[in-house]
Amino acid sequence: AGSDALGRAGAIAMASLDDADDSAAEHGACDQDLKLRLEAMQARANRAEARAAEAEGRAEASDAARAAAQNLADRAAATQRGMALRLAQAEDELHAARDEAHAA
Repeated sequence: AGSDALGRAGAIAMASLDDADDSAAEHGACDQDLKLRLEAMQARANRAEARAAEAEGRAEASDAARAAAQNLADRAAATQRGMALRLAQAEDELHAARDEAHAA
């Protein structure tokens, strides 16, 4: 009877160890699953951050292009005003030369 009880106790202990191993394996699988999920979330966060930085870079480049275009437009307008002034001066000189030619 003692050896029978000892055998049952051994069998219970072995079953408990098997259950503990199964439980540990399940926890390990859960931990691995959580780790994989966290890594995937981190990868998505990194990609989102990279896209945000890229969009910010495009916005800065767009702002720079807009500023350069405005600078060119301002320079063209100044050149046009200068040319109009020179043209008006040339027309005045032409009229003055005609007046002198008629007076002579």
